[in-house]
Amino acid sequence: MANKNSKKIVRMSRTQKKAAPLKEEPVVQEQVKKKSLLSRMFRATGKQIKRFIKFIRKNPFKTLLVIAVLVGLGWFGNEYMNTKDQIKQLTNPKTAGQTEVQIITNDVKQVLDLPKNEEPTLATVSDITKLKNQTFFKNAQNGDKVLIYVKSGRALLYRPVENKVIEYSAVNLQSTKEPSSQPASVQPQPQTTPAQP
Repeated sequence: MANKNSKKIVRMSRTQKKAAPLKEEPVVQEQVKKKSLLSRMFRATGKQIKRFIKFIRKNPFKTLLVIAVLVGLGWFGNEYMNTKDQIKQLTNPKTAGQTEVQIITNDVKQVLDLPKNEEPTLATVSDITKLKNQTFFKNAQNGDKVLIYVKSGRALLYRPVENKVIEYSAVNLQSTKEPSSQPASVQPQPQTTPAQP
């Protein structure tokens, strides 16, 4: 009887030893599957890249055509979004005037030093025949913009079509009203320069 019991004990210990590795095997198999899945994905992408390179070599005209179409679509999409944003800003009554002033002052700053720490008022020349008798507007055209700096007493006549400053001088403002519709209140003052000894 002692022999039978010892055989059972030995058999049980053998089965326990065999059972333990079975629990660890599925984990190892999952890792192997993951590695093989990644390697298969890399191989598949490598094959796709090789096919694409072969296609480019065989069909260079078609490739250039596709690239040109994609670049054109991207450019038109970008321009469409920019235009949409600009229209949205210009149709907003709170920011429409400010936006135009900012655009014009940024354009003029590239050419001329403007007074700092002062926000200009903007006027548009709509009927040049009413302003021809003023020397400030002698070279003005319809559509020109007038930037008036009240604190510094300066006025600027700017032509956006040509991106050109037409006139820039000191002015005598008869009224402190904003010249949004009547730029006729701008009267130029002769500039005096100090005499040097």
